[in-house]
Amino acid sequence: APKDLSQIEGEWNGYLLENNGVVMTAVSKVMTNGLFGKTRRWNGKAFSAGGRGINRFLNKGNGSSDKEHSFDYTIEESKIHSGKPSVKLQYANYQSRFSLWKTMVDEVRVVPGNSNVLIGFGAMAWSGGMKNSAPFCLTQAHLSESRFRQQLIA
Repeated sequence: APKDLSQIEGEWNGYLLENNGVVMTAVSKVMTNGLFGKTRRWNGKAFSAGGRGINRFLNKGNGSSDKEHSFDYTIEESKIHSGKPSVKLQYANYQSRFSLWKTMVDEVRVVPGNSNVLIGFGAMAWSGGMKNSAPFCLTQAHLSESRFRQQLIA
C-alpha cells in the first residue's frame, strides 16, 4: 500500500488483466464493460482528496470519458495478502440496496519499485468475494501506454 493516500490522488488509466484463462477473462470483460459500464469500456479510476473516488468509462459515441460508480477508499489490511496493508475501495455507500454492485470491493497495491503502477482485484460478495476476484492494472494517466510498457520491461 502507499504510505499515504495522497500518493494515489488523481486520474489513473485502467486495464483488465487475464483472469485464469479465456473463460474467466471473458466473464470479467462482460461484467466490467457490459454490466458495470453499461456497454462502455472501463478505462480507469479517479482518486480525489478525502478518500473518495470514481470509475471512468470510455463513451463509444463520442470518445469522451464518463464517470460513474463512486467509492470510498482507505488503507486497510488486505483480504488477499493477510497482514499486509492495501488500499480498499468500497462501493456500498453509493449503491442502492438492490444494486449488483452494493457488495463490490476492490483492493489495490503499488507495484514495488514503481509508484506509477497499481495492481488491483475487484470482487463482489455474491460471486465469491476475493476468492473469485477479477485482476486489473492502473497506471497514472500522465503516462502514455507505450511509456507504461517501457516501465514494465525495465
